[in-house]
Amino acid sequence: MSTLRFAVETISPMFLRGADGETPELRPPSFKGLLRYWWRAAKVLPVNELHEQEGRIFGSAAGDEGRRSTVTIRLEKRGSLSYSNHQPVPHRGFRLSAFDPGQQFSIVLHRLPHCPISLDELKHTMIVALALGGVGFRSRRGFGAMRIRRINGTRYDTHAGLEDSVLPSLKVLNPNFVYVYKDYAIHYTGSEKPPYPWIKRAERTDDVFYGDDVQTLLREISQATHDYNSQYTGAPDPRFASPEYVTTHGDSTDVWGIVTSLHLPQSTRNKLRHGDSRHEFRSAVIDEQI
Repeated sequence: MSTLRFAVETISPMFLRGADGETPELRPPSFKGLLRYWWRAAKVLPVNELHEQEGRIFGSAAGDEGRRSTVTIRLEKRGSLSYSNHQPVPHRGFRLSAFDPGQQFSIVLHRLPHCPISLDELKHTMIVALALGGVGFRSRRGFGAMRIRRINGTRYDTHAGLEDSVLPSLKVLNPNFVYVYKDYAIHYTGSEKPPYPWIKRAERTDDVFYGDDVQTLLREISQATHDYNSQYTGAPDPRFASPEYVTTHGDSTDVWGIVTSLHLPQSTRNKLRHGDSRHEFRSAVIDEQI
């Protein structure tokens, strides 16, 4: 078998745009980008080796000849998904159209015969991607998150902790295992520190909310973003994506947040000004009491 089918459900509003720039639309490139991003973040390799493997898996335009991806993605849904107006910055008033929480569809991955990674590695890459990331606008601040309901028809335990879901997947993706679970968080323990964003730490928030109260969690994440804003948590000039990635996770009963801290290369740090607020931001999201 060379196909994986992930039945998923949206947890938080998903801001994805179609061709008109306004109407929400599920687009396979967004999900391929999700998979590619978290494969890179989950692998701690020398840069040249990382780029070589990444190009062979996901395609590349570099060099004399481009490479086609050896992994294809399609999205399947029954009927239309509902959408309405949501606040992408909850502590402010403006709204944009987004897919509503509770929408179900399937992400189907197909591995071509010459793909350099196994179907099992591909499966665990998507598990990491869906546990720690999301798609669309504001995905680093809790939006566009999904829960896995089934993998190839088998029910998936969405209530499993980081040590029972993400950690085993990171172990599969890193043969020379460099992650441990300690003090309720996943930590990188290796000595290699290549200059790109890889997973340094992942930790679940202390607060848990009822499944239909995800908006309260999103407001807390948004408020922490506002209170501890700095170039180190994301900036337009110089353009810099936050290395503190917050997603929402959970099942139909409870939801919670997960904060993933990505490695910040020294070359990037040298370009940033003002105070480093990452620790305060991370602590506010994880420890905030409602």
